[in-house]
Amino acid sequence: MITKVSSSNNYLVDILGIYITTLFIFNFDVQLNVISQLFFVMFMALIARKIILENEIKVPKFIIIIIILLFLSFLSYFWSMDGNIVFSKSVTLAQLSILSLGIYNTIEKKRDIEKLLKYIVVGGLIMCGYSIYYYGLEELLNALLYGLRVGGDINQENSFGYFSVITFAILVSYALHKKRYSPFLISTIPFLFAILSGSRKAVLLLIICLILLVMIYNYKKIFTLFISLGVAMGALFWLSTLNIFDNTFKRFESLIASLSGNSETDNSFETRSTMIQFGWEIFKESPLLGYGTGNYRVIYEDFFGTFSPSHNNYIELLVNNGLIWTLIFYGLHLYIIFVLIRYIKERDYITNTLILLFSIKLFGDFTTVTWYDKFTYVYLGIGFSWITLLKGYKKNGFK
Repeated sequence: MITKVSSSNNYLVDILGIYITTLFIFNFDVQLNVISQLFFVMFMALIARKIILENEIKVPKFIIIIIILLFLSFLSYFWSMDGNIVFSKSVTLAQLSILSLGIYNTIEKKRDIEKLLKYIVVGGLIMCGYSIYYYGLEELLNALLYGLRVGGDINQENSFGYFSVITFAILVSYALHKKRYSPFLISTIPFLFAILSGSRKAVLLLIICLILLVMIYNYKKIFTLFISLGVAMGALFWLSTLNIFDNTFKRFESLIASLSGNSETDNSFETRSTMIQFGWEIFKESPLLGYGTGNYRVIYEDFFGTFSPSHNNYIELLVNNGLIWTLIFYGLHLYIIFVLIRYIKERDYITNTLILLFSIKLFGDFTTVTWYDKFTYVYLGIGFSWITLLKGYKKNGFK
């Protein structure tokens, strides 16, 4: 993969990057989603042109594994409750597999990945900027003062909060690596919007993100590690006393009350707990093959009258496709993390940032369904591309 890169490949990376930025806003609006789809088609057309001109296509092992998962997904049609959903979701999985393959064939050097990470940040900041334009400074100020939730009009609050977190994570990782203050200052924007989303998931991921950042960038300095963690937790405790956190921490209080058996419970938490418990029980009845791709919501509707996913990617995959499928799917994620940890001593920005992003995703998957989310396959494409580049650098004797 270490070859001379033509200017046309630079344009290809830019088109891919613009497509990624559209996922932050346009993907959640039926009408504006056409723009996102247009850039996807442009990217796939350009990557197809590149493959034809170069008469070469790189098909890495992770794509072969995804193809196997895709085959098993289509095969689940024969034991599913609703074959139409199996076919629809499997077609989506096929499209996402092509996206990962396209990304892998696009990335040819370190700078390509650095550029794509910048595009992710740009997408997050555009989302924040559009939110400022949409809500207005006065309404946002009221949200800050009175703990009101924002983001639901842009996309779903949890997704809005999650996107804000990953934008914050990349900016802070870049700031720590480059030792620059400006990215720190910019990171306060997505940080505030993650809090304003009122999402428990976003706040938990922020805390996890801060802990991981301290661990990744201070893994050799035990004393500094503990001091930094203490400062980070102290800062979060102080912030929790501000009005901006009121709505979010009220939701946490009701969550804790639910866990402790108190009558003051959060309806959304109770519903999602029921979904997870229900999913676990039916998984145990068919642990190896599951009930068919996308069929959790069909079974849940039969019992509870609501056609809904489980809001937990682990449960969703276990019920839909069984234990083996789930282990293979997450094996891809864990492989990237474990391989990159071996290179953490190189103190490389991309390595550290990808460890951070994949770790956040693994925690975030406890509260959302991501197996057919575009960002999952963007991450996989970038992650395996970077591993290939790292192995090439090591083989050729340079970093």
